[in-house]
Amino acid sequence: CMNKILIYYRPLVIGFILATQLVEQVTQIINCDAGLCLARNKNLTIQVNYAAAIWLLLNLINQGDQVLLNKLKGKIHGGLTVYMVFVTVAYHVLLSSGDPYFWTFTNLSQHYIAPILFLLDWFISNDVSYDYSFLKSWLIYPSLYLVFALTNGVLGLSSNTGSSYIYGFLNFQEFGFIAVLTVVVAVYVLLIILSVLSIFLSKKLNNEIN
Repeated sequence: CMNKILIYYRPLVIGFILATQLVEQVTQIINCDAGLCLARNKNLTIQVNYAAAIWLLLNLINQGDQVLLNKLKGKIHGGLTVYMVFVTVAYHVLLSSGDPYFWTFTNLSQHYIAPILFLLDWFISNDVSYDYSFLKSWLIYPSLYLVFALTNGVLGLSSNTGSSYIYGFLNFQEFGFIAVLTVVVAVYVLLIILSVLSIFLSKKLNNEIN
């Protein structure tokens, strides 16, 4: 029954995520320099939304390949779910206040609606009990992204935020090393909390199922 639900549910989520990104990308290109607006793809939110859509698409087109499906489950699915929920919480706490585009549909879609839809997919389809060792691998992408974001800012590369920093709170040249370090530590704490919660819930769900 759940598999039948997912066969219809996942194409809707994929279409919703990709349509949102297309509308946002086209709108920004129309309203500003195309190269500058393409820099939005450096944002963590955009990358995670695309990754979630790709994961869902791979599941749909490989329904008959159980070996590949098993690889897509567990660690990969859990990591993407953690990142999608992180996008919502981090944006709401760090960036939503004073954002002039907060109430636009595309903003709400990529920061709130798409993560909720993906989280719902996780609850429907989760049939793998996660291991706490997953936590280490789930921190790799955020760590690499942090290095990328800081390097982008220090080198003064293009960004669509009005400064070379993809996220203003990482600008240690303006806010100081201690302030930025505090935010970074808080981000890692949030990621760890979400990861541990994901692992705990996966174990609980599968204990109830099995």
